[in-house]
Amino acid sequence: MLLLLQVSTSVGQTFVDFPTIQPHLSADSTLLNDLQLQDVMRTLRRMKRSVPKNYSAPIVVVQASQNETGKCVISADQAVHYCGFAEEVTSPPIPPPLAGSCHTSESGREICYPKYEELDTSCTDVSGGQKHGLVAPPVIPHATVQAMAFVPPDNLRRLIRQFYRQQGQSVPKDMKFTLKSFLFVKYHCEFGYELVDEIDTMFCQNKQWVLTEPVCRGKGLCEVNNGGCSHSCLSFDNRTVECRCPKGMILDTDKKTCIKPIPKNLCRDLAGCSCSSIDDVQYSCTCLQGEKCLLLKGPPKIYLDPPPPHEILPGGNLNVTCRAVAYPFPQIYWQRENEEVHRTPPKPGTVKSEQILMIRELFHSTTFTCHADNDLGSTQRSIHVVVKGITFN
Repeated sequence: MLLLLQVSTSVGQTFVDFPTIQPHLSADSTLLNDLQLQDVMRTLRRMKRSVPKNYSAPIVVVQASQNETGKCVISADQAVHYCGFAEEVTSPPIPPPLAGSCHTSESGREICYPKYEELDTSCTDVSGGQKHGLVAPPVIPHATVQAMAFVPPDNLRRLIRQFYRQQGQSVPKDMKFTLKSFLFVKYHCEFGYELVDEIDTMFCQNKQWVLTEPVCRGKGLCEVNNGGCSHSCLSFDNRTVECRCPKGMILDTDKKTCIKPIPKNLCRDLAGCSCSSIDDVQYSCTCLQGEKCLLLKGPPKIYLDPPPPHEILPGGNLNVTCRAVAYPFPQIYWQRENEEVHRTPPKPGTVKSEQILMIRELFHSTTFTCHADNDLGSTQRSIHVVVKGITFN
């Protein structure tokens, strides 16, 4: 669970802007939220719209850019101008005799190929029920999207004819060529992994990526059960196994399982913090200056600043900040003696990280109580402000 907390102050109190809680994504699933990939898809959509109907340039593979994302774009038009190095594609993405059929590969998997005429470019179209109109390719364990392709029908027709010439065969007389452009993505296994068979590509069809998904398996001792590793596995000379973790995680004591490190210190102030779940009851928070703290699910804990005792001169002033820390986030309010408190509901989408008690011109010793409530309990702490010296009746 990802909790984004940003502070904005108002008179007498501090609020914490609280956007909708979103699922926390591990490094294995960042592709779904990869803004760079969405930028690539938007660029690709603009490019495919600008291609003239009679355009017949060769399809090119554009190598990954220098941002170390491991992603690049395959395109039939201007993609080379924004990515750089280009390499020509010389074969159709689906062998023509296999289009629309299924067979069993050497890996024992059933592999199915779509028909060319069923494919389209809808995965980059801003239409339909999708909020963004962009459908990200599936997340494949231990793989990244190496390239994305836009294939106009004229280019596909040329590649299919070239395929049969290389086989020493004529194009079948009943061969039907698609009249639509389409998209496909090509995957690449991470270091230490390899494809189990020939499938490394998925195709866009009606806002979905079809059909058979690529599978990456570990090499050497990592081939069976991923070497016992929860995330990445590397096998050296088929003698040893080394488990590795994505960014933000560390190996547990078993040297196999990746876990999120648990901060040693409990959170005392969530202002400006960003938190992610460790498990159902613990959250790791990164706050200002990169400080980390542990947030627990349960009743609130209250911290006062400055802490007791509180003493002032007659007619003096005092500010006391009450911070309440817990998840679910609590409501905080101050009460003077036994006076009735009129609580106002919080603004939608916001929670208070603290409530400041502002005491002005106090002439009598008085007790104030800070209350903090959430769905799992309530907590309160009282302070007695002592007025020292001459008092007025």
